Amino acid sequence: MMTGAIVALPLAVGGYARYIEPTYVRQRKIELGIRGLPLSFDGMTIAHLSDIHYGHNLNKSKLESIVQDVLANRPDVICFTGDIVDHGDVVPAEIVSVLRQLRAPYGSYAVLGNHDYRGNGAQAVLKAMEEADIRMLTNDHVVLKRNQDMLALAGIDDALEGTPDMRRAMRGISNTMCCILLAHEPDWGMVAREYKVDLQLSGHSHGGQVRLPLIGPLFLPKLGERYPDGLYVLKRENMPERPLLIYTSRGIGTTLLPIRLLCPPEWTLLTLRAIV
Repeated sequence: MMTGAIVALPLAVGGYARYIEPTYVRQRKIELGIRGLPLSFDGMTIAHLSDIHYGHNLNKSKLESIVQDVLANRPDVICFTGDIVDHGDVVPAEIVSVLRQLRAPYGSYAVLGNHDYRGNGAQAVLKAMEEADIRMLTNDHVVLKRNQDMLALAGIDDALEGTPDMRRAMRGISNTMCCILLAHEPDWGMVAREYKVDLQLSGHSHGGQVRLPLIGPLFLPKLGERYPDGLYVLKRENMPERPLLIYTSRGIGTTLLPIRLLCPPEWTLLTLRAIV
């Protein structure tokens, strides 16, 4: 009896990690208080999606269901933080019709991740996102306007495979303007904290993808080790009143192995709150 249980337990855990946990994408809701956020933007919602890894255990039908869940929440802004596809052999054009549904009052925006660069993937991903009317912020920014107030939304190229340029991305953003940065790798926060960035949205780490009790994640990728999961507050000596918030999503898909354990996939609905 004991021998049977010893054999059955790892089989059950393995089956759960392979066929159950990766398929249930949860909606994570978080309120973020941001110093310097204009009062007009208090209550603004951002749908944050990351690491779809289309082509690696996530198909078009599953992506469609996630998109419908996002739309049902009527976010003001939609942001992708990279790894739209898993590798260069995937045809991103297949999902243009699904992604094109992601409409929001203040637009949809994205940055590239390291997997988007695999093979000849980057140009194909850029083309697909543009056809889906999702604006790519590659070392660039936009200014969102609400009433008479403004909020900057910036994005950098992937830190591992691309050519990130913070100076270029931030050029033209005043020191007094509140700024949100899209950066695939969360550890880019060590760079972003030297700029007037108030909130960084990232992915890349998958939260570890496989986590064990008392141990935590078994593996974290390069530039995903410092801030792998959830919310972090980075104090700045030169601006103690204006910390950098980093939110790292566990992401939607999987990579390497199509498994998740104690680290369910997610997309996040962020509600911004002004701290006066």
